Amino acid sequence: MHAGAKRTHVVRGISHLSDVTSITLQGGGLRGRVGIARRVMDALASEAISILLIVQSSSEYSITLCVRRADEVMARKALEEEFHFERLHGLIEEISVQSDRAVVSLVGEGMKRYRGIAARFLTAISSAGVNVEVLAQGSTECAIAVVVKGKSAQSAMRACHTAFFSRSTHIDVILLGCGNVGGELLAQFQRQAEGLREHHADLRVRAIANSSKLLVADDVLDLDCWREDLQEKGRSWSIDDVIMIRERLGLLNPTIIDCSTDEELAGQYVRFLGNGFNVVAANKKANTASLDYYHKMREVAAKNFRKFLYETNVGAGLPVIDTLQGLIRSGDELKTFEGILSGSLSMIFGLMEDGMPMSSAVAKAMELGFTEPDPRDDLSGMDVARKLLIIAREVGMQLGLDDIDIAPAVPLEAVSHVEHSELIDALKSLDEQFSARIRDAAKENKVLRYVGRIEDGKCRVAVEAVPVSKPLGAIRDGENALVLHTRYYQPIPLVLRGYGAGAAVTAAGVFGDILRTVWRPLDQQAG
Repeated sequence: MHAGAKRTHVVRGISHLSDVTSITLQGGGLRGRVGIARRVMDALASEAISILLIVQSSSEYSITLCVRRADEVMARKALEEEFHFERLHGLIEEISVQSDRAVVSLVGEGMKRYRGIAARFLTAISSAGVNVEVLAQGSTECAIAVVVKGKSAQSAMRACHTAFFSRSTHIDVILLGCGNVGGELLAQFQRQAEGLREHHADLRVRAIANSSKLLVADDVLDLDCWREDLQEKGRSWSIDDVIMIRERLGLLNPTIIDCSTDEELAGQYVRFLGNGFNVVAANKKANTASLDYYHKMREVAAKNFRKFLYETNVGAGLPVIDTLQGLIRSGDELKTFEGILSGSLSMIFGLMEDGMPMSSAVAKAMELGFTEPDPRDDLSGMDVARKLLIIAREVGMQLGLDDIDIAPAVPLEAVSHVEHSELIDALKSLDEQFSARIRDAAKENKVLRYVGRIEDGKCRVAVEAVPVSKPLGAIRDGENALVLHTRYYQPIPLVLRGYGAGAAVTAAGVFGDILRTVWRPLDQQAG
């Protein structure tokens, strides 16, 4: 092509033909029979019926054709009469008719010079959750046509238009849970909006929900006043309402973000994934449910080409899950693991190391916002046990939550029966006990930490005295640390360390997962 020549586009256009019926003849009697296609066309031509598309399988076992829906009854009758003998003797099965279909076609003379166009076309359609029933490509390679259900045609068209003519990446999200982490995430969306646009990414918040109300946008929600709009315009909701958002708004690759701690909501991930949503979860409940559910989520995600991402389940903003998955994919194997997996307990034990009584350390952590509303949720060790279970499952251990040996950070019998307002007073009875343990540990140049450990196929969470010189000995003030001894990382382990609590770092981790759900359109630079 010389300098002054007009640029040749790979794809020139996308067409959509609605109100179509597909008709299929199949059976062993079609194999090797000369003139079957001619008989089909003659039968329909005799009734002045135009064939819009016709495809014969390479095995000669079936022929599928498309006609206008208005001609459906007459076309079926003509074919039944033409192939009466074959049907009577079982050479052809009952003629299959599928009404309310549409033909979506990709057209462009440049397509025959570029590889992968058909793959891009089909990938775009599948990204919209649309099933392709028939595929046809002409010998000139200038057009590819697919038959889909009529109600899916618009979604398929939008997906193809995005793939071949859009320069922007579309990120449609639905946020469930807008407390500390969810609210911070929306603030980060606002702060990063301009930077995303500079990188041709268009992030659109289409719905926000709290435990009682759901706010759905006709287009995109205004994040400057989302709290007021949710309160004034939000409506009560069910899971079905969330699932219907995709079809209602015509979303191609939507992502549900779960920033709640709701166990019931976590139990709906299979439905979300099966209905064409990606799922990004800060909620740990799904990944610590039964093993059957754990595996089902992954099976359904793979089957539907969706992504299930949960980086913040273990270390907030730390790249724990991605690192573990990378190690396993590369053929590495976890030998032992030890870690401090609770930012709140990291804060509490650090304050006790400085000489603060245990009850006062808990009160201080509460004041700073490091603990759950009821600190017993942290002190029970259950949150750390859930994180340890997720790590164990990531490396292939087939365990349940009941298989984790949990030693609470404090004796729960001393505090489980008291009212929330009396908790700190109840903890004071344990102050001297913990002070003595801290002094004993210090004599051996050790400090107390709440540690999750995987060793010899077993998982345990408990208070341990760890050497100051070891990686976990320096962890405090809300930090997390994970120490992995693997086949390759020994005797010096792989250590991940950083803040493991706080809305900002957790929201940033969720944001990172959202960006990994992106389906990128074709960069059409051919010329």
